[in-house]
Amino acid sequence: MISKTIYDLYMDYSIHQLPILSSFLLILSFIVVPIRTQIEQEQLQLHSVHVLMRHGDRTPTHFYPNDPFQDVEKYWPEGLGELNDHGRLRIRFAGEYYRKIYDKFLQDTNGWPKQCLSSPAHRAQETANLFMESFLNNTKFSVEVHQDGKMLSTGVKCPLHDHVWLQQMNSKKVKEYLDSKRNYIDYLSEKTGQNYWLIESNTLRNMEFLTTTLEIERDEYHLSVPEWALNQTIIKQLDDMKRHAFWFDWQPIEIQKLRIGLLLNNITEHIRTMATNDNNDLDKNDQRFFLYSAHDVNQVILLQALELYDQIDRKPPSYSSAIVFEHYQTLSSMTKDTKHFIRIIYRQIFNELSKFHVSDRILTINSCHDELKNEKLCSFEEFDKITRPLRILNEQEWNSECFEMNHITDQIIANQWIIISTLIFTIMMTRYYFVIG
Repeated sequence: MISKTIYDLYMDYSIHQLPILSSFLLILSFIVVPIRTQIEQEQLQLHSVHVLMRHGDRTPTHFYPNDPFQDVEKYWPEGLGELNDHGRLRIRFAGEYYRKIYDKFLQDTNGWPKQCLSSPAHRAQETANLFMESFLNNTKFSVEVHQDGKMLSTGVKCPLHDHVWLQQMNSKKVKEYLDSKRNYIDYLSEKTGQNYWLIESNTLRNMEFLTTTLEIERDEYHLSVPEWALNQTIIKQLDDMKRHAFWFDWQPIEIQKLRIGLLLNNITEHIRTMATNDNNDLDKNDQRFFLYSAHDVNQVILLQALELYDQIDRKPPSYSSAIVFEHYQTLSSMTKDTKHFIRIIYRQIFNELSKFHVSDRILTINSCHDELKNEKLCSFEEFDKITRPLRILNEQEWNSECFEMNHITDQIIANQWIIISTLIFTIMMTRYYFVIG
């Protein structure tokens, strides 16, 4: 519009008025050029990276009663639920790949990792160590791996979680789904020798365990599984039940907060610390790459909580997959103001034709908008606001929320005893007055 207006003015003015127009254009150039220069110089700079990674390929954790491959020494010499050789290779590749893409950033900032967090599971700890070995190859740095079960394990006892989960498993939607699969579950109960209806609240989770065991035996180790486990209809039904097990298990908001609240707070506070200090205030040796070694369930809970699970088609995460939070800042050379943004990446490492390759998918939080009008970025202010209801500040708060259920149960029991005692007293007094009357 500005160019068209100037052109019209130019055509309307006579040759004698050109000096006036030229002066106007000169003044306009002094206004437009700085604005353009300011926009060009507000470029994104990577500031920190947080990686929630699933462990590498593993051996089974469960067997069904008729499973022909229960001989651990023969088929699973690593032990149950442990990384296998292919998992180690995949993790080492992951370390090399992450080093390649973040090397310049870490060289420039000297923000090499000094410690990382892991689930207490041995496969997660081994994943963290192998990744860091590869990631820090040919450097003078080493990393300490610390366990944090409350942040990175869903197996740590939490009464409120158990209570909410049981309600979810007894809900109408879960029961209707299980009823729709009843014939297949009956068939699988017969073939595996396990009664999957014995405790109905565990039915869907046990179907997920069965599915994963068969995937490892059949698809990764290429063992001669029973004929029924090769049936494509059965494979398809098991896959569907596994997906729904992940979807239903971690859907309640209370469970999401309990299981990823500490992690979200840890990530957010790291970013906040860096965002509230400019580059001059940050120590040149401050850690800027953070690894959290965990499990597929941690990723599913996080994605569901941020309403991102649909963007990966509600498919359980693959081995060595990661949710990556890249923290960027913009720095204007004109105003010296900084702004901070988050980009979320779902990164998978696939193996095809004996070679690993990487697939990145940018995930976008629908309720998050940024000043740069870039749908792939979320301003830190918005991210902070969106995640606030999900975050748990510390272990004391986690304990308080988790074990609040105990107080509720104690109160219910106390109230029941009061009611029972009142009834007994009333009955006794009624009899007494009846006798003396």
